[in-house]
Amino acid sequence: MGKTFVLATCLLLSLLIAADAAWNFTCDFESRDLCGFSQHISDNFNWTWKTGRTSSSYTGPEKAYSGTHYIYIETSVPRINGDIARIQTPTLSRLPGRGCGKLQMGFHAYGISLGTFRVLLKNLNSGTQTTLWSFNRYSGNRSQSWQHVFMNFVANTSFVVRLFCL
Repeated sequence: MGKTFVLATCLLLSLLIAADAAWNFTCDFESRDLCGFSQHISDNFNWTWKTGRTSSSYTGPEKAYSGTHYIYIETSVPRINGDIARIQTPTLSRLPGRGCGKLQMGFHAYGISLGTFRVLLKNLNSGTQTTLWSFNRYSGNRSQSWQHVFMNFVANTSFVVRLFCL
């Protein structure tokens, strides 16, 4: 049996600002341009845009969370331990007010052996990265249903959100 770490059609469902709801970034992955997300060039493999089931048996969702598409990574053959896949949002501007934001994400993690998935916030002024959320093969729900995660963060400068799987 293969292993797949699958992320949702609403992988980045929205970034919402608590003080100013007019600022938001939403992606449902229905468009091939992936809402401006970019694959990282220094990783080992890319995220895949998909509709329907994943290619491995006993893994992934039967369908997208909403709509018809999602992005995912395949962690079975030819992947080897230590392979990394990264994708990130386009550059997002400083958040208004105190810079408080909220990220809402849907994910699906069903399979025999899952890797580690991290959501990182990178400050583009300082270059520092902060882990907003992490899921690994030893923790979390591994059911066949879509899961939801909500993360609060502060971004007083331009930033990107990176999705990092290994």
